[in-house]
Amino acid sequence: MDTSKLDDDFINKLHYKTGKDKKDISDLVQLINDHRKSYHGSLEEDLIKINTAIEKILH
Repeated sequence: MDTSKLDDDFINKLHYKTGKDKKDISDLVQLINDHRKSYHGSLEEDLIKINTAIEKILH
């Protein structure tokens, strides 16, 4: 799967491929996209939120 553009199409493909909750995937994609657009760089708080969202989908 192409991960260069995280949009609704990506969310739907990942949802169908994994069977994971679509809202959880959407929340994670939003966090990642917000982080990519951020001007302040990687703050520990941001990385913790992203990691928590990933773990929610994986488990």
